[in-house]
Amino acid sequence: MNKKIMALLAAAVLAASLGGCGEDPNAPRYAFVTDMSGIENEWNKTVWDVINAQAEPAEYKTISCTAESDTAEGYDAAFSEAVKAGAKLIFASGRAAGPYVYSAANTYSKVSFVLLDGEVLPAGEVTEETAIPENAVSMKTAWEQAGFAEGFAAVMNGYRNLAVIAGQHTEENERLVAGFMQGLETAASELGLGENAITVTLEYAGTDELTPLRMSEALDLYDAGVESIFVTSEGIGTAVARAAEVKGRTFFAGGCDLVEAEPTCLMGVTARLEKACVEAVRIFESEAGFSGGIVMDCGFGEDCLVTSADYARFASFSEEDCRTMTGKIAGGTYRVSSKWQAKAGGAVAVTEQEAKGGQ
Repeated sequence: MNKKIMALLAAAVLAASLGGCGEDPNAPRYAFVTDMSGIENEWNKTVWDVINAQAEPAEYKTISCTAESDTAEGYDAAFSEAVKAGAKLIFASGRAAGPYVYSAANTYSKVSFVLLDGEVLPAGEVTEETAIPENAVSMKTAWEQAGFAEGFAAVMNGYRNLAVIAGQHTEENERLVAGFMQGLETAASELGLGENAITVTLEYAGTDELTPLRMSEALDLYDAGVESIFVTSEGIGTAVARAAEVKGRTFFAGGCDLVEAEPTCLMGVTARLEKACVEAVRIFESEAGFSGGIVMDCGFGEDCLVTSADYARFASFSEEDCRTMTGKIAGGTYRVSSKWQAKAGGAVAVTEQEAKGGQ
């Protein structure tokens, strides 16, 4: 056998071995598949920056791939581009991307997928038997922890007559409300408050938007003796702020930060789910490796929730109190569920009312 043939055979063997167990050092390790807005979108740019920051210490390469249309075809092409480039861990973002990530994860079983702020499930009907692919993880904000923090602070600040004006019956809003109620209960327990010591008027307004009806409702609630109102959107919060100014009362902003904009807002808790990228990369690069097929709720423990407050506006809740509380949530001392049900004979008595204008 001549030397030329020997060299060709050696090259073929080397290529086969690299293709089987090695990786192209010039290939991107992490990829970010975005919607049509690309990385120029503020949120996408934030995620992209975090992904690159995780890649930099190990000198890994990254790639962003933009869907040419927000359709199955557009996303399929973008995921295909990322996989063909050699990416091993692919990020995507948003509820709308869930079915497309589901499809890609089933198509490319040797690649790991992370969906931020959404769930990796197929389009159409989903049953209890429908499973997230084993090579994919849904990372969602633990909004119940945000609600818990504000409910706990409200009771520790001395409030006993409260109201909740939520928007639509979305998962985010329902988690915020569930957490708020649990925060009330936990604080009441620590203070040794008795049965029905805390009253809450709860309504789902059917919209998260700013409307004069929400201000009218807030005025009525304050007139009825409500000391502070918990809201679940910036729009509702802006309306309630106007009422709080008129009546000299306060409110808490769930899922948004209105502390700086509104002097009657005591606290806001917002998400920075891009921090979940850090956790996803840590797991992926760990000795145990990537383990999918799950929904991972990201909260204070993962640095994915941020509280904002002006403690001078509180009567009896300090920054140190807040740090202790969030630390207990992060550490699991305070266990917060995404679901809540009123307890008979408990310290929190809830009355539901219909929103003005209907739902």
